[in-house]
Amino acid sequence: MSESTIAVLGFLLVSGGIIYFLSASGKRKFKSLLQVLDKGGTNLQFGRSVQRVEGRFSGRRAQIYEQGGRGGNEIIFGLACSSPLRFVAVELPKLGPLTQFYRAEYSKVLTGDPGLDADFGFSSPDPERFKAWVVRPENNQAIRTIARTATRGVECRVEAVEGWVRWTGLNMWQFKPETTRPVLERLNAFAGILERAS
Repeated sequence: MSESTIAVLGFLLVSGGIIYFLSASGKRKFKSLLQVLDKGGTNLQFGRSVQRVEGRFSGRRAQIYEQGGRGGNEIIFGLACSSPLRFVAVELPKLGPLTQFYRAEYSKVLTGDPGLDADFGFSSPDPERFKAWVVRPENNQAIRTIARTATRGVECRVEAVEGWVRWTGLNMWQFKPETTRPVLERLNAFAGILERAS
């Protein structure tokens, strides 16, 4: 065997080992998240393109899954929620000139609250209904609380979609059972607030 063939085989073996280690590490992380869900009725799914944990949290249907996003892997926490509101809220990063890019991309609905509009970009299929809800001080604070659930350095997005409320964060490696429970607890409280919306 030539030296170049040996070098290529060595590279492939090392690369395969790294990929296997990262995949196994991700599966262990997702399995460890089972301990934050209610006992019984949990489901794990692992594949090349999906890692998902499903079960219940505080009696609500729950999903925790990973997907590729613009800035890397995203981890999504979802809880069943029967709110009539539909919206997406993205905390705008403070990145100097890039902030304007993010604002143009995500700020489709302006609430009229300068502080809220400076910190978040919103979109909604029913902007008037959403604006009427979000400008109330208790709901304004609820958006800020759930959006800032993340550990430092994690960008996040909050969505209320048909049947679910979801919190999405980047940097999956930061999520362990002890950091996942507060996300789900705050998301559960936020789901209750959304369900009271008229």
